Amino acid sequence: MTNDTNFDGANGARTGGERTRRAILEAAGATLGVAAVGGVASGHPGHGVPLGDPEDPGLADDSERTEEVGYHSLGGVGPASLSGSEDEPHYGGLSELRVHDDLGFVTALSSRDETPGRGLAVFDVSDFTRAESRAELEHAELTCLSFVSNDNPNSSCMDVKVSDDGEYVFVCKQPVAALSGEYAVGDADDHDTSPEDAALLAVDVSDPGNPMIVSRVNPGIWALGPHNCWHHQIGGQEYVFTAHGADGVTAGINVFEFDREAESLAHVNFWKFGAETAQGHLTGEVDAAYAHDIAVQDDPVTGKPYGYVSYWNAGTWIVDLSDPADVEPLAVFEMDRSHHTVPVPTLLEGKRLFVSGHENPDSTAGQDGDTGFYYLVDADGAEGDGVTHLGRASNLEDDLEPGDDGAELDRWIFNRDGEFENFVLSAHNLDIDVDGRMVAGHYCVGAFFYTIDPPGENGDGWSLTERGFFREGKDVPEESTRDGRTTATPYYWSAVLRNGVTFPGGINSGAAALAHDEFPVGEDTPVDAVLERESNASIFAAGQTSQVRIHVDADEPVRVRDRIPVSWKVVGGDVSVDELDGYRTVVTFDEEMREGTLRYYVQVPDDETDGYRLGPVEYARPSAADELPAPYGGGATATHRLWRTVNDEIVDVTVAALDL
Repeated sequence: MTNDTNFDGANGARTGGERTRRAILEAAGATLGVAAVGGVASGHPGHGVPLGDPEDPGLADDSERTEEVGYHSLGGVGPASLSGSEDEPHYGGLSELRVHDDLGFVTALSSRDETPGRGLAVFDVSDFTRAESRAELEHAELTCLSFVSNDNPNSSCMDVKVSDDGEYVFVCKQPVAALSGEYAVGDADDHDTSPEDAALLAVDVSDPGNPMIVSRVNPGIWALGPHNCWHHQIGGQEYVFTAHGADGVTAGINVFEFDREAESLAHVNFWKFGAETAQGHLTGEVDAAYAHDIAVQDDPVTGKPYGYVSYWNAGTWIVDLSDPADVEPLAVFEMDRSHHTVPVPTLLEGKRLFVSGHENPDSTAGQDGDTGFYYLVDADGAEGDGVTHLGRASNLEDDLEPGDDGAELDRWIFNRDGEFENFVLSAHNLDIDVDGRMVAGHYCVGAFFYTIDPPGENGDGWSLTERGFFREGKDVPEESTRDGRTTATPYYWSAVLRNGVTFPGGINSGAAALAHDEFPVGEDTPVDAVLERESNASIFAAGQTSQVRIHVDADEPVRVRDRIPVSWKVVGGDVSVDELDGYRTVVTFDEEMREGTLRYYVQVPDDETDGYRLGPVEYARPSAADELPAPYGGGATATHRLWRTVNDEIVDVTVAALDL
């Protein structure tokens, strides 16, 4: 996968920093690189996932409390009005869509001769993410800025995730393109393609009109390759976690350290659940332990990085990633076909919650109306001693209901009274905001909207309540769709919620923007901010007192916080201090600041020689900092209603137990 956009070597220097992103975006939109020139996969054990009834190719036209306010087919570079119409589509399949502030990213499963070799699309979503009201969406438009090309047609581009500052994206590639018949490579029945075709890529998107691959790893540790991934900072270091493996032997989570200065990825760990870990925590036999997906966030209760691993028939696992080289399992929710799990990014009514999606493959879909489940689960017991069993999903036995066996609070099942009995209606990727609003892409039936509602005054329990849907298909040419799939409905891989706008990714149709009547627009516009740490020394004498300075340059006032080692002591400054159970100490400035320098004072340990790391720095709107029900969380949803982590504002120092 290589860049194939225009690049002026004399003027191609990288430019970083959030305050410059708007200028970069405007420049990219003005010049618009030449349309460049992805793969196809189910990624699930042993079979593909059929999408609908090919004998009923009627175009769906149905929605509830939702309207489309933007669309781009990704047919070419440029605004939707010029290169993004239905009759100018991407030829092949598209996969995940992610949004970070002003930019959107879509990976390509495959690209045919009409639009050859594409692997990643970068587009401008700022008209939507910066809209201050729904009325402004009337004139909003999606614009495709560039493509990064796929240099290996055997290898499909699957997941894409974004760094905290939006400067890098990470792309998973699997050697499974032959599964859709896009390329006659290998044996499509047993995924017999070369492991060398699998890869994890780091792509520099600091100049969105000129993205560049800067690192690629093809380790021999995986067979089928990484299906999904997640980026997260831990202790000031950036990590990428990949999920992969089609059986219990190779299925697990690989951990890579991303060195921003060297622009390199290094493998540091592999974790999988084993018989010893699962002993006493899984009540049934595990016939398919397939690590499908992972999401990571700083836990709203402990502040520690917790990973939510969807482990297919081994259930949903919560793991402590405080030490990425030593993953500690904390809890498991027993279910089958655990496909995609997302934690609520903060506490709701004092509870730590997550939603786990159950994906139906063709071998079971349509049985008794089982058309894909979402489970709402209470994870409050996840940090107990040993591995906590959070209960069993209600669909594991016919007579189980939510709440009968553990922490399941509610479930949502798609069943429209037999209306779609000939379709395989599978739940897919979802997103949740701080208010418990949830959006989800759903194979064959479009995007759905939900709210997570606490118990009411009438005594009803927690509920995952459907609030509307969008199911309006695009009349793209049949020959452009993945494997000749029907255009009957929007076939959505994913949906993400930003600033009240939902961005679904259509495998056959492209990128869209949806507005729901009950989801307000304008509460989560981006904050343009640059935070820089000033360090006056790299070596300290034991017991020394030092001033910490953080410079702020933002377009509106923000609150700022820092992280220091637990053995360091804050001795001055207008700050509050929170110790995270021996993990890190968080120092939060009392003052709001738009432009200027914040200071506090620390005393380093007085009896040892050791190395330490300060940071990373975080910032938030005062409303987010003061109104969130928990000071930690986020990571699963990169919004400005949460604390945002700054990349690369860390410092490594040495404390010497001697006089200097």
